[in-house]
Amino acid sequence: MKKIWDEYALSWSETDETARLKIFASCLGEAIAYCDPMMNTSGYEELSGYMNGFQQQLPGHRFVIDEVMAHNGRCLAKWTLSSQEHGAVHEGTSFAEVGEDGRLTNITGFFPMEYYAAR
Repeated sequence: MKKIWDEYALSWSETDETARLKIFASCLGEAIAYCDPMMNTSGYEELSGYMNGFQQQLPGHRFVIDEVMAHNGRCLAKWTLSSQEHGAVHEGTSFAEVGEDGRLTNITGFFPMEYYAAR
């Protein structure tokens, strides 16, 4: 399960949309739903567009998956957001459901809003 989360985390840093969509196909179900305190999206295109905005707001930032716990078609990932300039910026947690094919199907991110509000 950590490998799937690592691939998903990589997609947040991928600047080429074609490459990002290819990553999505390996780790996210086609009917992916994503929400966090700032956005609700559904589908590859909307999520990719949100990631583009993230990259413009926070260039050079990347997510590192620190720990994954999983059972009964659900999983929880603890992660760190890091920047090239400042190192670890903050930590968060994401919850997801897992499809029968092993890909993430419904992701909810939890993180402190203070860092984003300052941008």
